[in-house]
Amino acid sequence: STIQATWLHGASAKGLKAKVEVRMTPMRTTFKGYKGFVFDSPIRSGASANRTVFSGILDKNGEARFRSKTSDIKEAAGKLKAHYFTKVYEKGGDFSVDRKVASYSPYSTYVGIECPKRSIYDNTLVTDKKHKFNLVTVNDGGKLKKNRRLNVKIYKVSWNWWYDGHEDLASFTARQGTILVKDTNIVNANGRTQFEYKVKRH
Repeated sequence: STIQATWLHGASAKGLKAKVEVRMTPMRTTFKGYKGFVFDSPIRSGASANRTVFSGILDKNGEARFRSKTSDIKEAAGKLKAHYFTKVYEKGGDFSVDRKVASYSPYSTYVGIECPKRSIYDNTLVTDKKHKFNLVTVNDGGKLKKNRRLNVKIYKVSWNWWYDGHEDLASFTARQGTILVKDTNIVNANGRTQFEYKVKRH
């Protein structure tokens, strides 16, 4: 990344101190042509606190180059928004501020799932009936990626909404009493695949 500072009359702000901070926040991951598919993980977040990615002196052109380290960003649900906050300090102590937002992709591959049509009343699936789930794998630009090995897991969880509604799904998959009811591997030869699952009444 590059920052460049100039005075109002156009001259470069050479030799001034600058500081750049960045904060990552989740954003909805979507790709053209895949309406109805969900690409964000419900058990991850990926948000981060403000951190300094550059602190130094601008060169003779009023510029500085830096790399936004992202190795500490783990468990992102999908794509992220990078909020950059830049300060350039004048010799007298005053400073100018600039804010910029950019999208960031922490992964090279995304898996999307399209769930079958559910009840319009309570968002549930009919029991004792096979339901078809569609899966796709794409790169960060939305192009299909073929021959990817996918692991599909389905859990049965107990969710008392009046008591447990504040918990996230990550806590449910790890808690005692959660039952793994399906665990299978699928290879999507052409970038698309599907699997079926019957929700049992009991």
